[in-house]
Amino acid sequence: MVPCPSCGRVEQVVRVQGLYESGVSVTRSVGRTSVRVHGSHGVQSAVGTIRACGTTRTSLSRSLRPPPRPWSARGRGQAMVAALVVMFVTGIAINAALGSAASWAGLAAAAWFLVAYRKRHRVAHPQWCRRWTLWRRLFCCRRCDGVFLPAGEFPPPLGGRLVERRNLHAYLAECAAAGKA
Repeated sequence: MVPCPSCGRVEQVVRVQGLYESGVSVTRSVGRTSVRVHGSHGVQSAVGTIRACGTTRTSLSRSLRPPPRPWSARGRGQAMVAALVVMFVTGIAINAALGSAASWAGLAAAAWFLVAYRKRHRVAHPQWCRRWTLWRRLFCCRRCDGVFLPAGEFPPPLGGRLVERRNLHAYLAECAAAGKA
């Protein structure tokens, strides 16, 4: 058990990831319905299937959410698809209207997009990974309503310091910048 750095108690200290996951519920439902319509052609009926899916979160779970994954940290597949869309649009639409010089400009724009994406990915992905790793190691004291990293695992400026829940993501950014993941 990990004691809270503020009150020193252990009975109200819980992992942040567990609190977050316990406050998220996903609902899926499937049903059948039938409709009868009275019109100029008489009575007509139709039968169909309804599918619904939803996610609900408690306010505690919303405040303890994991760090959001930036678009550029999601993977190369999305960047490739985006670049192919740019090349397709420029190759067909612009070539038909303006000629082949514009198509080459479109290909250059797609190549520029991939280079810019790669640079952004090299910065954003490691930052997000550090924040995610730190988020998984956080604890929450329900009595003091704050989050903290254990003092034994992290040096004193970062570990053993209770931070309010609303400052969770700023705390993660500060810890990740210190490079102590």
